Amino acid sequence: MRFLTLFTFVLVGSNFLPPADPAAGPTQIVPTFTCTVANVHDGDTIQCAERGADGRRLRVRISGIDARELDGSCAPGHPCASASPEAATATLERLVSGQRLQCRFEGYSYRRLSGFCVNGAGLDVSCAMLASGTVAKWERYWGDHQCR
Repeated sequence: MRFLTLFTFVLVGSNFLPPADPAAGPTQIVPTFTCTVANVHDGDTIQCAERGADGRRLRVRISGIDARELDGSCAPGHPCASASPEAATATLERLVSGQRLQCRFEGYSYRRLSGFCVNGAGLDVSCAMLASGTVAKWERYWGDHQCR
């Protein structure tokens, strides 16, 4: 029988950050993390001012949604939003630029953390982006997430 060792940390008021990549060390599950938005990469990815264990700025893939790629294409196997990548990026910038977000850690995606994030006013970023019509809902990663 094989065993998977997980170190679970429930930290309140801590600046502990999960590793930026699973290869960076033992698996650590952190229910939430903070992201002070430094910039918006595209319609579903942001970069945080906070840094991971590897010293790089954290990148966060907003969970449950998918925007077109920067070249306007839709990645194979992904849902395809009808809006342009520029429209999605501009909407995400308007919603989160410079804000401090609280994110629920959902996993990793291409060296990015994945998470459902809310701002200080309680705005759910995934839900707001979906309501804007600039992204597509990705059922596979939406799970039982609820918009309020």
